[in-house]
Amino acid sequence: MLTCVILDDNELHRLYLLNQIQQLSLAECVGMAENAVEAREILKNTKPDFIFLDIEMPAMNGIEFMNSLQHPPFVIFVTSHRDFALDAFELNAVDYLIKPVKADRLVKAVEKAETLVKMYKKSVDGDIVNFSDNKYFFVKDKGIFHRIFHKEVLYIQSMGDFSSIFLDNGMKKVALVGIKNFEHQLDCEDFIRVSRTHLVNLKKITAISNDSVFLGKVEISVGSTYQEDVLNKIVNGKVIKRFI
Repeated sequence: MLTCVILDDNELHRLYLLNQIQQLSLAECVGMAENAVEAREILKNTKPDFIFLDIEMPAMNGIEFMNSLQHPPFVIFVTSHRDFALDAFELNAVDYLIKPVKADRLVKAVEKAETLVKMYKKSVDGDIVNFSDNKYFFVKDKGIFHRIFHKEVLYIQSMGDFSSIFLDNGMKKVALVGIKNFEHQLDCEDFIRVSRTHLVNLKKITAISNDSVFLGKVEISVGSTYQEDVLNKIVNGKVIKRFI
């Protein structure tokens, strides 16, 4: 059974969620916290598979708490407000539930978490070895090194502690490497970070707007804090002008 932690500053909400989890036998709750300080200590001592996390809390909200963790667990946000959904999914949230949580939505969210946890554990020996001078890198999976050429990569998507590599032939590789490590190890002339969750092959970009890049038929949103840098790097100095 999966293990989880509940972080919510409202005791009634914590107990309500705990009761649902126990009645439906969805996971083992290994700790509950009402603030970030308590939650950090519980995460350190229990290392749960995922966390149920409220967003609006005093001192440090749920988004800020996740950003403060160096190795965060998978997270299911549970909140009374829909306004933070975009921020939540930029943090690779498993799901975003609105209070009061319906049983069927809770079951689906935990099933998603279970799938991701299994993928993570399967890829536990994954690694990346970069040979950027030669325009390819190796990804290690189950003791085998798979060579991937830069030109084959469309984009890389963060899945928390591991990443999915989407190739132009429609295949996907999974590596136990965070997207920050990919960004630091891959050739910056070939790849560009467009959001917290996506690293894109510059040579595959066919069009760009203020808030999206297009890789053929694939559209990827550009994070608000990345938009200016992305537009400048891709378009600047390369637009055909009406008058010169």
